[in-house]
Amino acid sequence: QAKFLQDEYENQKYYCSGFAELSLPMPVTLSWKNWDGAKGAEKYIVLISENSDFSEPRAFKSETDELQIYNLKIGTEYFWRVTAEVGEEQKESEISSFVTSDAIIRNIYVDGVTNVRDLGGYSAGNGRKVRQGMMYRGSMLQTNRQGVTTIAITDAGIETMLNELSIKTEIDVRLKDTEYEGFEMSALGENVNYYELPMAFDGDLIELNAEALTEFFAILADEENYPIYFHCRIGTDRTGFLSFIINGMLGVDEDSLYRDYLFSNFGYISTGRYLERLTKSDYMKTIQAAEGDSLGEKIRNSLIAVGVSADNLDSMIRIMTEN
Repeated sequence: QAKFLQDEYENQKYYCSGFAELSLPMPVTLSWKNWDGAKGAEKYIVLISENSDFSEPRAFKSETDELQIYNLKIGTEYFWRVTAEVGEEQKESEISSFVTSDAIIRNIYVDGVTNVRDLGGYSAGNGRKVRQGMMYRGSMLQTNRQGVTTIAITDAGIETMLNELSIKTEIDVRLKDTEYEGFEMSALGENVNYYELPMAFDGDLIELNAEALTEFFAILADEENYPIYFHCRIGTDRTGFLSFIINGMLGVDEDSLYRDYLFSNFGYISTGRYLERLTKSDYMKTIQAAEGDSLGEKIRNSLIAVGVSADNLDSMIRIMTEN
């Protein structure tokens, strides 16, 4: 992954092909082996927060003197401290801090699900950034065919989605009956909003999916629905299209958009995805033919032309943009 991010995106084929699970991130490892207060401790509680006053902390339990943590935000300073239980006594360490790598992309480890990543972290121009922790993309969580249900996501993956990513809404854009038989609720449970918005995956995805796109951006316009997870089957074509138009409207540069599209080949998607599938697509032709001085304006105008609410697009942009 690191080599691909440092190389020209056109060289993606040298690093991944879609036939192996290479999409998972590495963890951050915290260690307090040299802390005297840890001697004789039977267990530890580690608090980690983006804030130095430890507001909104995450708590982890450990029975050893180190801890691995996945899915931290990129380019972010974290503060952490350890409480050791030594008999009936509790000892608290000093506060330490670290900064995570700012290498794009923020890919996510959700057990049982491949090709998961955050749409946030990118530069949106003019000193702004796309907010992290708000919108995630990936592959399906469950499927059913001929009355047989297959759950891809594991219990540990559900725990990650609910308690680490705090997912409130799942948007499923697979074709009902063709790709699966449908579900009454999310694999994450009845407390997660579940929307079925069937989308075609061949042809002009803007023209063909006008009704679904209108509803999709109505959901994205409501901040109460966030954080959101959206997906198709393997998280590449329709999911890649949606990610492209969302981040394009948010001001992410084309090179980053192309690299993000190609990063799906690190997932176990059982087929390769190459840039021509995006750049020579019918929907790209529709975007390029639209009015506008920038890619973002062209995408926005393309969507408005098929009935998507301009107000909903503006609300999504406001919600997803830092500063």
